[in-house]
Amino acid sequence: MFLNSPKLKFKGIANGFIMVENVFKPKILESEIEINNFGINDDVYGLMKSHILVDKENNNKIQFNAVVGEGNPILLAAGNIDVKKKTIFGDFTFDDFPVSFMENIIVDEISDTKGTVDGNLLISGPFDSFKISGKGQVLDGSTYVRLLGVRYFVHDQTFTLNNHGIDFTGVVLKDELGNTGVITGGVTYNQFKNWGIDVSAKSDKIINLNTTSRDNPDYYGYSICKVEASFVGEFQKLVSMNVNIVTSQGSHLTVPVKLYLDEESGSFIDYSNPQNTTSNGVITKNTIQTSKIKLELLVTITEDAAVTLILDESTGDYIKGVGTGNIRMVLNEDKEIEAYGDFKFSTGNYIFNYKAFGQNNFISREFDIREGSTIFINGDPFDAKLDIKADYYLKSISLYNLLTEYTFVSNANYKADVDLILLMTGSLEKPEINFDFNFQDMDERIRFQALSKIQRLKSDPNAVYTQAVGLLVFFSFLPEQNFQNTQNQSVMTSGNVIGNYLGKFVSGVASQYITGLIQGYFEDNEVVSGVDISFDNSFETLSNNANIQNLSQSNRGKFECDSVAIQ
Repeated sequence: MFLNSPKLKFKGIANGFIMVENVFKPKILESEIEINNFGINDDVYGLMKSHILVDKENNNKIQFNAVVGEGNPILLAAGNIDVKKKTIFGDFTFDDFPVSFMENIIVDEISDTKGTVDGNLLISGPFDSFKISGKGQVLDGSTYVRLLGVRYFVHDQTFTLNNHGIDFTGVVLKDELGNTGVITGGVTYNQFKNWGIDVSAKSDKIINLNTTSRDNPDYYGYSICKVEASFVGEFQKLVSMNVNIVTSQGSHLTVPVKLYLDEESGSFIDYSNPQNTTSNGVITKNTIQTSKIKLELLVTITEDAAVTLILDESTGDYIKGVGTGNIRMVLNEDKEIEAYGDFKFSTGNYIFNYKAFGQNNFISREFDIREGSTIFINGDPFDAKLDIKADYYLKSISLYNLLTEYTFVSNANYKADVDLILLMTGSLEKPEINFDFNFQDMDERIRFQALSKIQRLKSDPNAVYTQAVGLLVFFSFLPEQNFQNTQNQSVMTSGNVIGNYLGKFVSGVASQYITGLIQGYFEDNEVVSGVDISFDNSFETLSNNANIQNLSQSNRGKFECDSVAIQ
């Protein structure tokens, strides 16, 4: 008839009696039943007392009364059922009834619901088309929206009940900062069956995301935005969500890109699994599992919000910046994500981190992302195209190793400020890294030679990478002989972008560079004709979930002297 949802399980320990005047010709049946620890699902409401009278001479009419709670009852019920006419009348009064009852209906979406409801509910009419009316007031209410990680508060707000649902139109909700939003619509049902939602919410400024990587590894952060949202659908089928947001000051979003690219790790939103993993721990790229949700999200990103893309959590490589953009994201019924739009940097940084030459030597370099650098998205968000330029500035760098072929330069040991320019293209899934060089505060007498040398270097990407490593690690250009025999790479690509390349490449460069320095001391020595030092690099991940706030703990690496040869 009603309240037959499979998610409502009544429980308790019952005892009572049934009185019959004449067992062989019963006219009146009367019973009194007490249920100790009466509850629904996980909620316990206390003692329930009921009195039921069945009048078989009067169309088997059933009269009922019930009280839930001791002392001050939280629920009073009275009414009758006409079995022959198939009609019902019920009058229910609520007093400090727990709002947490709604978690039995909106099972996956909310939790830790608090507060109470005062009100009344009337039910009258035929079994198959009874009418519903009532009203109520929520006092000190709050609930935690799991998908958003946000607790919303409702106090002294009224609602009504009708044949179609619970109408919360006009209800004002608040976040923890006191920002407000207004609701239109509410929870829907059909005679207390087929529960769903048809509600919209609007706010000029409210928290709409407050999660950490532990809550949701796919994306997390803190978002306070102007919001217009609508939610429509049945809970047991599909809820369609349309959300328009404009970011406000204080917002920041973090997306671990490599999480989606590793077939052996990662997780997704799945309320049925508290560990946030599948049975075999495998994530499918470009897929997020949710609880029967179809989402269309339109985001207007302003310079009030910061965005962080973690390229590799094991090394701490990440891009962080502020800027502007418009992103449309769609999560369809098959749980596939598509996104369209762009994000243009106003300011930002690209950070790469590497620990080398012993545990106390940590390499962390910060590139300044140029204004106008852009990320373009056209479908798969992790196939987003990159057009990023970033600068790493070095002061007073010797040009001796760069221009050794020019005697007048090596004798004078000219210096200049160097701008190491990082050019990041490709996609988020597979970034491609190149470098360029620019000079400032340079003596005009050698500008032509320096620019000419850089142009020659560009014909050999391996030479460009080597000089970039020299500047990043040794704060120096490297002698040309240090990279003549190193392995050639046409373009630098990897999950952690630069870190893995440095790990393998620096050991080789260090071996040749330091060998060259020591050999210089023995050039005129008749006893020692040569020195060869080889470094072995070992890089091991300390944590697969590096905290970008504590990058020095992200990884551990070391360089060990593998061999020394003196002839």
